[in-house]
Amino acid sequence: MKRIILMLALLFSLAMRVGESGAPISGTRVQFRVSITFDDGYVSAYRASSILDKAGVKATFFIISRCVGQPNYMTREEVMRLAAEGHEIGSHTRNHPHLRRLSLARQESEIGGSLKDFSEWGLRPTSFAYPFGQYNDNSFIALKDAGFTAARTTDAYKNNTNPYLLSGYTVNSKTKLKDIITAIQNAQRNGKWLIIVFHRVDERFDNPINTKHEIIQGLVDYLVQNKVKVVTIGQRATSK
Repeated sequence: MKRIILMLALLFSLAMRVGESGAPISGTRVQFRVSITFDDGYVSAYRASSILDKAGVKATFFIISRCVGQPNYMTREEVMRLAAEGHEIGSHTRNHPHLRRLSLARQESEIGGSLKDFSEWGLRPTSFAYPFGQYNDNSFIALKDAGFTAARTTDAYKNNTNPYLLSGYTVNSKTKLKDIITAIQNAQRNGKWLIIVFHRVDERFDNPINTKHEIIQGLVDYLVQNKVKVVTIGQRATSK
């Protein structure tokens, strides 16, 4: 019964935050912004971060806490270096499970437990990304209990009015730079917040979640040349 009451309270809270008119999470009209995110914490994404650093562009890196230090993943030192450079470190759970298949208790272990892992390094993520883009009502409860303020999906068509259901434009091995630029231009035309999702960089190109560093370089060049406002998830989610 306590869980049911908590769930109803959470859904009511989210509904009040969104509002009947569909007002955005900050309480004002969503403004055109772009966010760059990297999921999972692959070391190849860490290497690609140098492209962003040279341009002064900051991204959000969603890290699977229990994969840190494993083969092909970033080390703890690399994660901390990203944070020191001004990038946002977000959570992608402890073990990257299908959250919809888990009980509330197990979701709390994955979501809230990841914060315990990060806190041991002196980090306190406030942004979250759903593994496989999957979630349910229990996910919202676990996120709120843990203190997360924003959570990103892999659904490019979300309107970003719910802080726990942010959109995600996923770049894969078949995505071309011109496709990303078109998405940016559409977001600019419609005053939207575009959240771009990367995973692996310069790895086996037959991997569907891989992309080439040339695409990231071209994206950063476009953003800088066109003076596009780039923000981390945490920056946008808490802006007024």
